[in-house]
Amino acid sequence: MKAISQKLTADYKDKLKTFCLELRQDGLSDNQIGFVLRRHQDCKTKNFYNSKKIKINHISKCIDIEKKDSTAEAVFYNRLMSEKIPFQFQYKIGPYRVDFLIGDSLVFEGDGPQHTRAVEYDKNRDAFLKKSGFDVLRLRWEIVAAMYDQTINEIKKYLTERG
Repeated sequence: MKAISQKLTADYKDKLKTFCLELRQDGLSDNQIGFVLRRHQDCKTKNFYNSKKIKINHISKCIDIEKKDSTAEAVFYNRLMSEKIPFQFQYKIGPYRVDFLIGDSLVFEGDGPQHTRAVEYDKNRDAFLKKSGFDVLRLRWEIVAAMYDQTINEIKKYLTERG
């Protein structure tokens, strides 16, 4: 799973590098490139959240979550449903509750800004889940938003390979 996370993150960074090089060739300064990148990511994120005109607040209430990632989780929840990928949301495994249990063995964790402060907790949690027989795919929500199709394809590939 770490390989999938690394691949998606590397692909995301490669796209940004190419984009930055094009901006540099167009004569933009570092500050201008930084501004354009932030706007680009804002647009990608906005497109992710606004896809298929779903009612995020309604989904968030239905899945009964109250945390910063709830909108991203609600969008991902809807996308998994529309792709007919079998999953359980906020599934309890031992002392932990995971964002998504996909199929029988894939734990998907979407990380928001708060996870930069919970690195040790996440590491212990992932170790427990792996020891319990689960594979863990952990990605930052911004990468999921920018690389949605690739993320879904990797999940489908995993499910196919696990049969």
